[in-house]
Amino acid sequence: MDAETSFGLGRELENWGGVEDLPAMRTHYRDAAEAGLVEAMGRLGLLCEGRTQAKLENRLPAEVQGDFVEAARWYRTAADRGDLYAAFWLGRLYAERLGDWAQAEPWYRQAADAGHDTARKRLAAGANGAAGRVAEDAYLMHMDKLRGGGRS
Repeated sequence: MDAETSFGLGRELENWGGVEDLPAMRTHYRDAAEAGLVEAMGRLGLLCEGRTQAKLENRLPAEVQGDFVEAARWYRTAADRGDLYAAFWLGRLYAERLGDWAQAEPWYRQAADAGHDTARKRLAAGANGAAGRVAEDAYLMHMDKLRGGGRS
């Protein structure tokens, strides 16, 4: 199967499938990424980070633990090949999941310089903005639990 077909199958599962489809998504995205498809590298990064699972389970990303090392590797590979979204996602990983603004800033800058508006806003907000988003997510999770609810 060629890279474009594998990627398309992964996107179809991501858009229309469920949590049970995560292993197949990973296989399709990995096949396409390893064949050099840059967009697949970024999507695989999201999957490795746990963001795809969180989205499918209607949970906050902080509620799902991922493989941040592998996610960063795929984001970096795609960003180095010009993917502005992967640069943004790598900045977000460093800022919000790893709490490392010094590592996040250059990736946000790369994405902002390529035209990513949210990256520009994140740069303007700086480290305090990243900390605020993390605190807000933690507060929302806490309030949800107090109400006896869940995001799943």
